[in-house]
Amino acid sequence: MNKNRNDFEKRLERAVETAGQRRSVAEDVLRAIQGRAKPVWRSRWRWAVATGFAAASGIAAVIAIVVMLMGTGASLTLADVQAAFERETWMHTQCDAGWWKEGWTNLQTGEDYTVFFDGDVRYGNRQTNTDLLYMKTSGHILQQQMNDPSGKWTPQTAWERVVGPYERGMASQKEQVKKGVLPYIVKEDDVLNGKKVVRFDEYSEDALGKRFLLWQLWADPATHLPVQSKERLSLGERERWGKEWSTGVYDFPQTGPADIYALGVPKETPIRRVATTIPDQVKPILDAIERNRDGFLKHYRAVVVDDRGGWVDCVEVIWRDGEKIRCDHHLPGFDGPKLVGMKVSELLAWADKNEPAQKELMNKDYTYAWSSRKESNEKPQVHVNLHRGSPLLATMDFWPENSQWLSWMYYRPNFQLLEAGPETPAGCIGLRYEGNDSRQNYYFDPQNDYVCVKQISWTKSGTEWTKEDECTLEDLHRVEGRVVAGKRVGRTLQTIDLVPMSPADYPAGIFDPKSLTTGATVEGY
Repeated sequence: MNKNRNDFEKRLERAVETAGQRRSVAEDVLRAIQGRAKPVWRSRWRWAVATGFAAASGIAAVIAIVVMLMGTGASLTLADVQAAFERETWMHTQCDAGWWKEGWTNLQTGEDYTVFFDGDVRYGNRQTNTDLLYMKTSGHILQQQMNDPSGKWTPQTAWERVVGPYERGMASQKEQVKKGVLPYIVKEDDVLNGKKVVRFDEYSEDALGKRFLLWQLWADPATHLPVQSKERLSLGERERWGKEWSTGVYDFPQTGPADIYALGVPKETPIRRVATTIPDQVKPILDAIERNRDGFLKHYRAVVVDDRGGWVDCVEVIWRDGEKIRCDHHLPGFDGPKLVGMKVSELLAWADKNEPAQKELMNKDYTYAWSSRKESNEKPQVHVNLHRGSPLLATMDFWPENSQWLSWMYYRPNFQLLEAGPETPAGCIGLRYEGNDSRQNYYFDPQNDYVCVKQISWTKSGTEWTKEDECTLEDLHRVEGRVVAGKRVGRTLQTIDLVPMSPADYPAGIFDPKSLTTGATVEGY
């Protein structure tokens, strides 16, 4: 029930990110060229992945690059390539803004380290199929298998690692350019810090179809090394850093970090291993839960009120019409009007007269995130994203679906079946997710669409487990044959009023993007 009012865009980005796996910079470049009409699907870990988990293409690719470079007049021989392999062991990149602060890549072993500005650290090793993520706020190291563990690594030069994707991308786009399509990668001669270099400009299209410069890379053909990069920051990053671009500078030390502890991770940090196989006795239960969630009502209006013990923190008005979803966030706050005890009709009348602080809209292709700028006297701001099938409200527990089945699907393999005990509600099945110092117990009711009627959070101190929080669903009733909870009771009281809707019942224009974009500053990237 805890909602961070200043984290509006990040919640949307997290929902969007769950739609697909992250890709390397090479994949981003080639995707942009091959699918010009579609905006590039930009990973939030874009460059960290590029220096962290991109697959090697081997010596043959280096030779191919040599041939291309010779064709452009660069003075480069196979001896230069061999010397580069022998000389370059570590590649280090340091950035001045954005998500990640610095990255280390061992060009001989393929080991990668990424240090983030928030203090998190990531390590990847394709050969050993090791992926470690230290999360500072959680106080543990998450160990899991890599998404694409090849188990193979071919030593490569920094040029192949960083510049190679651009060279190959330029070759791939030639036929499209001949047909009059604007190139998505442009190569220019340039001067940087008094030295002659080549510059690669990568263009993309945002969600609104607007072409823009996304990435720049400077490389020195004389030393055969990348020198500097620039990446255009996203909207949230630009607001955080007060600048439009993140600049990364490359250097090539002979040694790098020995392990993640050398990058600031406390040596006593516990490791939490992520399971990758769902237990046989758990899978049918999870399938039933997911099936019932997917079968929930698709045409409704819901009013969700968060009562913080005498004052209303949030009033969420949600409309859903199949794939179209609209949610208006009203944040009256402690000093706002006293809405406790109001009837739903009164709350709707109040909401109709008071502009929301935030609005969200999802249709078949896009999400629109509207936020007020009254405090700064600026126009409202709308951020548009391709959602690629990810639920708009995937990370918001006040959405009826999440109130009843929760946002726990990310941890499916980690669930274990619980034996019935004093905490188990009658007729319910218990599942547990457990880490090193925390555990979550979920109790699902097979007789009521497998909704999660009870959730208990525990924390560990020494050898003792202490109950930290407990939430229960109450006032279960059926609407058009589906179970709907009227209340969620925990540290706060969340009341949910849900009514089915027909096409004529929705407010006019409620799903029209123009209702959000008119009079607002619209950002498509």
